[in-house]
Amino acid sequence: MILLAFRLVAQRHGPLITKALLVVFFFMIGGIHATLSPDFKIQQSHAIPMSGREVSVSGILQQAPAIGMENTVLIMKVSEMRRGRERVRAAGLVRLTMPGPPPLWLAPGDYFMARARLSPPRGPTVPGAFDYRAYLSRQGIRATGWISSPRLLARINRLSRAGFLSRLRYLPERWRMIIGRRLDELVPRQAGVYRALLIGDRSAISPGVMESFKACGIVHLLAISGIHMGLLALGAGFIVLWFLKRSTWLLLRIPALKVAALISLIPLVIYALIAGFHPPAVRALLMTMVFVAALLMDRQWSIANNTAIAALIILAFKPALLFAVSFQLSFAAMAAIAVFAEPLRQLAAAPTATSPWWRRNWLWRWGLLSILISLAAMAGTAPIIIANFHRLALISPLATLIVEPLLCLWSLAWGILGCLFLPLTPLAALLFKIGALGITAALKITSLLATLPFTLWLPTPYWAQIILWYAALGLLGLWFKKGGRGLLLTVVVIALMALLPIKPSSDGKTRVSFLDVGHGGCSVLRLPGSHTIIIDSGRRQRRSARDYGVGENVVAPFLWYNHISGVDAVIITHPHADHYNGLAFILRRFRPRILWVNTLVVNEEGFEDLLNLARELKIKVRVAAGGSVLYRDNTVRLRNLLNLAAVEGEGKGGADSDRQRNNQGLVLRLTVGKRAFLFTGDIEKRAEEYLVQSVEADELHSDVLKVPHHGSRTSSSMGFIEAVKPVYAVIQAERHGRGIFPAPEVVRRYRQAGAQVLNTADAGSIFFVTDGRLLKQLRGCF
Repeated sequence: MILLAFRLVAQRHGPLITKALLVVFFFMIGGIHATLSPDFKIQQSHAIPMSGREVSVSGILQQAPAIGMENTVLIMKVSEMRRGRERVRAAGLVRLTMPGPPPLWLAPGDYFMARARLSPPRGPTVPGAFDYRAYLSRQGIRATGWISSPRLLARINRLSRAGFLSRLRYLPERWRMIIGRRLDELVPRQAGVYRALLIGDRSAISPGVMESFKACGIVHLLAISGIHMGLLALGAGFIVLWFLKRSTWLLLRIPALKVAALISLIPLVIYALIAGFHPPAVRALLMTMVFVAALLMDRQWSIANNTAIAALIILAFKPALLFAVSFQLSFAAMAAIAVFAEPLRQLAAAPTATSPWWRRNWLWRWGLLSILISLAAMAGTAPIIIANFHRLALISPLATLIVEPLLCLWSLAWGILGCLFLPLTPLAALLFKIGALGITAALKITSLLATLPFTLWLPTPYWAQIILWYAALGLLGLWFKKGGRGLLLTVVVIALMALLPIKPSSDGKTRVSFLDVGHGGCSVLRLPGSHTIIIDSGRRQRRSARDYGVGENVVAPFLWYNHISGVDAVIITHPHADHYNGLAFILRRFRPRILWVNTLVVNEEGFEDLLNLARELKIKVRVAAGGSVLYRDNTVRLRNLLNLAAVEGEGKGGADSDRQRNNQGLVLRLTVGKRAFLFTGDIEKRAEEYLVQSVEADELHSDVLKVPHHGSRTSSSMGFIEAVKPVYAVIQAERHGRGIFPAPEVVRRYRQAGAQVLNTADAGSIFFVTDGRLLKQLRGCF
């Protein structure tokens, strides 16, 4: 009915009015869907057990378990929660993580119970870093939980059997689980990549392999996309057409090509369901459907129209995907290819007798065509990639040309055949192993290409640069159609303007950021004249995030987001891992001129490795003496008030005790005019008493205090608080660490002293700006 109405409008009022009405209709659908979508509603029943205690949750497993290198992720649709005798009806999705593989009896659609420690989604709330909470929110997940052992899972047998539609609903996920398990059994070494290619599950890919694919710029090959759908459609269409051609009677009565194309959609839909209906897979499926529709109606097929229709349909049903990076990358690549479709089509056309030799050679012609398509996709996605990942692999077109045939033409084809013959285990194993040869070769090639120095690490581009870049691409596509020197010159000028580096403006103010890194520490000082100093960078590693690099995933993205590509100095208050284990990446990518430490003699391997790395990178390593000035410029001064390691020496009081290291940490005071910030590391009461006794009161008083030792009860004595007299007390701690951080009595002390207590675990990253007279807390990034 709606399509008929638009057709009538087009006949009476012309295409312009029709397009305008279509845009209005699109936004109406998106608005209505956004209003009704459960993604935008927080279930009230979730708020009851979210205090970090263990609760029993009951519900249905929604997806095939994502089995990673160490942990397994389960997505449960919760129906009930229990804590002691309290029993609560609940609704919504919960993401549960557990060590090791799940029990063999657990399958999608099963009703089960788990004993888990629930909490709201955690993750660093740092501008520029990956927003884990928003990522889960787009999936409708409002809570996460940790299951300490698979033994805390139990199956619940329901009295009534699930209906046919319910069983059908979970059938694709059960297939995903079966395929994944058989891959783990038959080709364990290549199972991680095979899972990504066949069922869209990348959780089992090792960090090393993923890093190699990132360095080569070919992570998109591990996502189910157009080539997967195209290969399956061609195979299914060829088989159906072959059978139809066996009957002369059918050929005379039905359009065989159209029927074959229509029937080939059935395995495509099934495959998209098995792949989890991710945006690239949905985009490829919709574009294939539009192509088949054009074929059935004898209409000309257009890649630009197909891309636009696919995007419109996806966003009409799920508007929030507009902000998903996978959606943006998928459609930006297709849009760029559509812009250059005409020259690419001419290159793909059959050569004539007068064509150059390289056009008559099919290998050269298709190789060049593949590289040009990759270059077009790279040009279209480059601003998005840089803005989100700050990393651009220049070798991507070449790597795609070499690796794509191995994975998508060889391994994928044999893998699909293996899936079809899963009931025949020996034959399926043979087919999978033949396909695994391509994966093995691809992994060796990517590990080799990843060592080449063709990766750029770049700060977030400005909006003006992004707009100019896409304007240049659009005009370049127009030039390919119409030609003209003036147009080409305009393209070159605009492209050069987009590539010119823009130096961040400095307004003469000082900005201090306390980043939400979890239970650890990191403060970024942005001083007048675009000088940047980092104090500490690390976090306590949780068991479920053992390989999480706070430097690469939190601190560096924050710096790039603020257009900072270099750092003047890095300061480590003391050699505890939760204050330095994110600095290796910072040293490599931002190359500070100097690294300040409290001591060079520490019996800790990680700290010694960091010092050796600094020396390899020609970074000066210096010990900050008590009372020394580390930075001075007009009214801005950074002074180290205390270094007991230099006073007492490493051997006094138990050289490697945690408490001694805490007390021997640096205590830094940043003064900006009349305002002051005090950074205390992890000092405890002994160092606090030393400070109060040895430092003048005016040199200790500060407006903003970074609370010692994450708010531990062994620090923040009342005498120290009264001497500092902070207006703001900033705590960097997780809600639930070992012990209680921050200790309730410590928070009460600061509040009794009149300080406003801010905890990054609750408030996220905390930002201050001052001109030396006024001090202001910012609600967002500086």
